[in-house]
Amino acid sequence: MGVLLHWATAPNRATPRMAAYASTLPTASELSVGALFDADETSWLQDAALEARCASARARHRVVAEETRSRVSSDDDDDDFFALSLARASSRTFGALNGALGLMCPGADMMNHAFGPSCNFRVVNADGDAPTGEQLLFGDSDDVFFELYAVRGGGGVRAGEELFISYGEELTNAELMMNYGFAVPRNPNEVVPLGDGGGGGG
Repeated sequence: MGVLLHWATAPNRATPRMAAYASTLPTASELSVGALFDADETSWLQDAALEARCASARARHRVVAEETRSRVSSDDDDDDFFALSLARASSRTFGALNGALGLMCPGADMMNHAFGPSCNFRVVNADGDAPTGEQLLFGDSDDVFFELYAVRGGGGVRAGEELFISYGEELTNAELMMNYGFAVPRNPNEVVPLGDGGGGGG
């Protein structure tokens, strides 16, 4: 997805429609994800495991850039823009159909995260069912839809209320910081299991 985004939004190739979409995406200074952190920034995390994951992501992006250039003729040799494209895609790609489909949806990809959110999304066909593989690969794009819907216990969403989706109900703050550049206070997944100490005393 990142390679496709890089190709489609590069200034020397972007169509007017893709250029308009690219203008809505975060810049390198606005997108704080692990793969874009430099060594000084990762040290601020004060988490050796997370620092290692950030370094691994940077290295992986370099490999992808080199492999892509070796296979696709391109006059764009800007490593920083390639890394930004990969980071944009990884932070804004929706996983659907139990992970079988990855997609970017302009507008919806600007929604913020919340645990137990007000909205969810799904990919459906014209009948409201999950599309078949044949529909996804060979069907008309007008026959497959990205659908956003309210999930708040039948009460809907109040007028003027911000819409939230969940980036993952089981994500820890380290995972959120790595992939999206933020942490959540009182994250329900930040727990430390405590035993009874084995003493059995009162």
